[in-house]
Amino acid sequence: MDVSGNHRASPRHRVRFPVSCEVAGKTLEMQASNLSRGGIMLLAPELLKVGTMAKLTFDLEGRGRIEVRGMIRHAVMEKGCGVEFVEFQTADQERITEYLAANPENAGS
Repeated sequence: MDVSGNHRASPRHRVRFPVSCEVAGKTLEMQASNLSRGGIMLLAPELLKVGTMAKLTFDLEGRGRIEVRGMIRHAVMEKGCGVEFVEFQTADQERITEYLAANPENAGS
């Protein structure tokens, strides 16, 4: 049993890169604050509605453009929005996995 309260399937990694988020008919430019194989935390200029689908586009340090669809799972003022990846190409998932493996020093909770 994980006593830390972290029930994630894969660890989050601290990151900082721009993310384009298309949600509810508009595009917002955001910053990623952490990334895992299963999702991303976005520093958002406005809170997004929990349960909303979003299309996210970002680049992982020269690994090419990654495009995923995700579900907004939580939104907290001044902390951002947690997005669970729900739809992506296998190649994009592999690039995320490679990026995380190449940057283990950023792993944390």
